[in-house]
Amino acid sequence: MSWRSPLVNLAIPNPNGKSTFVALINLYMLKLNFKHFLFAAAAIILISSCETEVDLLAPYEETPVIYGILDFSKDTQFVRINKTFLGEGDPSLYAGIKDSIEYDPEDISAIIFKYDTDGNLLDSFPLLPTDIPNREPGIFYDEDVRFYYTDAQLFTASEIELNSFNPSDFSFKLNVNIKGEEYTATTVFPGITESTIFRPIPPSGIPPTVAELRFTFGSSPSLNFTSTTLTFVRDGSTEVYSGLLRLNFNYEDVDGNYFENQKIDFSLGEFTPSQNQFTSQVQGENYYTFLASQFDQIPGLSRVEFVNLKVIVTGAPEELSTYIDVVQPVSEFSPTLSNYTNIDNGAIGIFSSVGSVSRLAFFSENSVKMFRQFSLTNTYNYCVLEDGDNDGLIWSTSSPCQ
Repeated sequence: MSWRSPLVNLAIPNPNGKSTFVALINLYMLKLNFKHFLFAAAAIILISSCETEVDLLAPYEETPVIYGILDFSKDTQFVRINKTFLGEGDPSLYAGIKDSIEYDPEDISAIIFKYDTDGNLLDSFPLLPTDIPNREPGIFYDEDVRFYYTDAQLFTASEIELNSFNPSDFSFKLNVNIKGEEYTATTVFPGITESTIFRPIPPSGIPPTVAELRFTFGSSPSLNFTSTTLTFVRDGSTEVYSGLLRLNFNYEDVDGNYFENQKIDFSLGEFTPSQNQFTSQVQGENYYTFLASQFDQIPGLSRVEFVNLKVIVTGAPEELSTYIDVVQPVSEFSPTLSNYTNIDNGAIGIFSSVGSVSRLAFFSENSVKMFRQFSLTNTYNYCVLEDGDNDGLIWSTSSPCQ
């Protein structure tokens, strides 16, 4: 018995521990369970062999498997270039052999081209091979994982500093040459900018250039929980959005140990909007209950120092959204094998992009007081770090960290 993998070693590179549209990519990757694909592929082969005599070890053309998700906010871009493999016996044995699923770098040249809206070539970024030992032991080889990368910045400082800068005004074309065969795909970044976050608007007295967002979960004098609605503006090149509210903080434990640069992310949801604007409502009690559950997991927590809040919105274009929708399994036990791809000349995979924007926010006075009043959070002490990364703004005049 032999087996040819339609989807091979699909890990999206994340060697620096940085996320690339986690809400979408992780969902997809978690559902690509190799065991279930193996079972389904084997079943397809067995069914086919009952209908027609097939020489499963006959010569065949290698099929490139190419994955790359650009994120211009990262310092390095990675593209994974694999191939399908065929062999006699247990397919998991071949999955563990590097040469079975990776090309010799000498056989590959890869480059990303950058164009403006008129199709004029603006820049090019050659991709270099690198092997990164970044896999957990398992069915696939865990020695090195080969990526093709560039650490060049996709946008220049002068482009980004323009008030009119919009990443969707540019397109990026991947060109991969493998043994003389050329494979290409093009992506346009989501048009996510600071104006994507429409409401809450900056409160009075704050310079417009600062544009912090203000959350008020408590109303004086009763300090009952209230809610805050965020409004976002849809752009023409983004198909799906994911939002989160990030609390950055430091803390001290009961033994006096001090820990900096901590964060807790609260999901605002995923959206595929059809209207020009879409909203996410944050219920105060739900948010504080979530934070309490996270604080309770910190051993010996005594005091929390608030640094800032950030609203972060991430988006993906249509080809990435469609790819995930099409390829993901129907269920854990009924995977969907698909050759959906936006790469030409018979290659399998996806070349796409993600974009994100963040804006600072801060708690109101009553919101800080609510941490001391709410039964699930009042176990700990809270203060506001006045010299935190909040552009010099003081969130609470009565709760500065000493």
